[in-house]
Amino acid sequence: MAKTRKQPPKCEGRFGELRGLCYEISKELRDAKKDPLWAIVTKDDLNEFTNFGWGGGIEPLALYDAKDPYFGNKRDILRGDPLVGDIDNFTLALIPAIFEAMRGTLYKSKQEAIGLLRAIQDPEEDKELLAIRTEDLTHVPAENVERLAREGILQEDYLNPIAQRDFTITANSVDPSLLLDYARLYITNPRTLDKIRLFHRGVHSLDKELGVDMARVLVPTINNHGKKSSHVNTSGYFMKAEFGTGLNTEMSLVGDAPYRIDVYKRDNSPKGLILGNPTGEPVFGMSFYIKHPDVMVLSQIQDIRGARVPEGTTDGLCGLTLAEKIGSALGFREIVTYSHYTNPVRFHYPGDAQLATILNINFDQAAKILGWECIRKEKTEQREGFRKILS
Repeated sequence: MAKTRKQPPKCEGRFGELRGLCYEISKELRDAKKDPLWAIVTKDDLNEFTNFGWGGGIEPLALYDAKDPYFGNKRDILRGDPLVGDIDNFTLALIPAIFEAMRGTLYKSKQEAIGLLRAIQDPEEDKELLAIRTEDLTHVPAENVERLAREGILQEDYLNPIAQRDFTITANSVDPSLLLDYARLYITNPRTLDKIRLFHRGVHSLDKELGVDMARVLVPTINNHGKKSSHVNTSGYFMKAEFGTGLNTEMSLVGDAPYRIDVYKRDNSPKGLILGNPTGEPVFGMSFYIKHPDVMVLSQIQDIRGARVPEGTTDGLCGLTLAEKIGSALGFREIVTYSHYTNPVRFHYPGDAQLATILNINFDQAAKILGWECIRKEKTEQREGFRKILS
């Protein structure tokens, strides 16, 4: 049954069943290993993750989620099935969904540890409940909790390492060589392979890393009739890169594809630099897949409510313009994106006219104004998406 709603959707991201499955496996495996900071570090650990899940009687992935991005993909025409002829690598292909699950469990552990550190200082706290919660998280026997807390050992050796864990940086949760193996499934160009690791690292200034001068990025402006009128640059904005599906590190957007770009309005106040990284307010986000071997599939452009792109533009015009710059800098041959008919979020809300209008503005209208080629379905001539050949 199609979903109904009264408000515009906050993007749930795609492949919810698959992502939920990975999250449950991550929690169970963390508990089985008695390690709240458990993380995948090798290919053997990755295989252990999937074997743990399938050994629990879970259906094969090919049957589990009809809209999953890795197997039996019949609906997402632009994306295609990335592992046709390479099905043995299905475990590697799950890394984006597994990484999201791991971040989720790490985040939950982090918040619980912070709460326990506060509770230890509260004389009104129920000591018995505190001991049970601490044992659940750290696996320290409940009868030892009060003594270890009194001696400071519980805080220093058990809770602080969890509470201080930086769950947001990819390399802290997935070994970089494993991410490189994932990228090799889809990329053959050594230059692209090298630069895509910026996303794996989670860099705070993607534009700077790729040599994109935001002051020179010209986005078309449109008049009241929706026609191109002039240009405005993106000076004062910067781009942050992330890897993995699901929530971004700001907890503001849900990505439906593993390679993600969040666009920020730079904070020019004295506090606007922290550890040399630019700071600011998030404006909108994009995410893309890689279609073997050199095609960037831009699947998502989503704004943050209340945020503003440059005057006279739209999220779509800014997103596609920046995607051209990023795609060229990464060495892709072309970019393809969806029309509002084929955008995968429509699978969730097939009859939603308001959503269709937003997607039309961000994809169809923006692509037409920027001169992207229309991709039409054979025979029916239905608009499937748009293509930009990169020079």
